[in-house]
Amino acid sequence: MRFHGIIPPHVTPFTQEGDLDLISLDKLLDFWLEAKVHG
Repeated sequence: MRFHGIIPPHVTPFTQEGDLDLISLDKLLDFWLEAKVHG
């Protein structure tokens, strides 16, 4: 297996109540896409 590109650690954001934080997840994904991260 060959790895190539940039493979960032991905975290899943949660709210204080323990629910998936979709707003933060959207911002995080936008950040990785704007940084042209791939791999």
